Amino acid sequence: MHTFELICNISVAMFHDLLKLPSLIKISNRVYRTNFYAKKGIVQIEIRLLEYKSYNKVFEKYYLVIRCNAGVIMKKNNISTLDLSEFSEEEIIVQIKKRISEIKAFREIDLDKASINIWRANRVDIAKDYIVNHPSIIVWLCNMSFPYNYWNMKRKNIKKPRDILYFESCCFCSKSREFNIYFKMSDVINNNTKLSEDEMKFIERVLRVEIQILKQGIKSKARKMETKRSIKPYFNYEFCSDYLQKEIFAVFKDQKHVSYSKAMEIIDKSTYRESEKMVIKSIINLIQKLHGLYPLEEAIKNELKVVPKQYGSLRTFRQKWLNKIRMLGISPITIPDEFGIAEIPSLYNIIQEEI
Repeated sequence: MHTFELICNISVAMFHDLLKLPSLIKISNRVYRTNFYAKKGIVQIEIRLLEYKSYNKVFEKYYLVIRCNAGVIMKKNNISTLDLSEFSEEEIIVQIKKRISEIKAFREIDLDKASINIWRANRVDIAKDYIVNHPSIIVWLCNMSFPYNYWNMKRKNIKKPRDILYFESCCFCSKSREFNIYFKMSDVINNNTKLSEDEMKFIERVLRVEIQILKQGIKSKARKMETKRSIKPYFNYEFCSDYLQKEIFAVFKDQKHVSYSKAMEIIDKSTYRESEKMVIKSIINLIQKLHGLYPLEEAIKNELKVVPKQYGSLRTFRQKWLNKIRMLGISPITIPDEFGIAEIPSLYNIIQEEI
């Protein structure tokens, strides 16, 4: 786990009392924010006012939102993700309540005495760091492998040249979730984060795999689990580990990536008909030409002229042609020969091996 966000209802009196929080900035007429307690792990506090109409009357609701860095909350660090296997759910809850009690404005409204059950999960980042070879190449492969329309996701608009971005971060998002797989070293450099020499050495091979479950996604999972947006399930190691594995497999599958020349050799030696081999090779080439599986599948969906008729519908393309490639034990996304790398396991298998 990395970041999580909690929200609770407060009274109008509490709202005005919390306006005394240090370094509070008015973001809008309805939102105030402070980052004063970041060193305690509560990296951001917001107090919000919501107005709504009912029976032609205007009503107001007041909310307190805290965004927490799990590692700092648990007295670890803010560089790596928190390993949930090291702590019980109760240990994490105790530490959260302790951090809340350290804030004077929260004590004055008796928030330190309240049960964790008054808080609802507003966002949870299920994340883990992996020590890998070629982290930037794995990020590139993830960008090339992301399928079209998974959870209605689209590529996040980041203003950077593709030749740089694809090696730094793979980020796709929807209203309910966000996938963010990135090379930690690039993140540190881009944000001008100051680290010690030992910390810099540690992150040289760190790949962060992160799935942010946003409010809408949490609501959806809460209905299935009947937990009413409780944060507690997300402090469970098995729950988070299973979720990460399931989502990564659904997106990237488990076939290894091989070099382009190796893929051509495997296809040539296969028992497929020559006409099928030609279609498969054209798919691998077109994925590279269009810079990813997502734009190719989008082109198939929209019946663009760039797509050969042999690919068929998007359903046929996925169930027939992509499966034919995967049945050879390889991913349809190959490693360019100029990278000088013969083979890289799938992201799913990297996670499995770590477990």
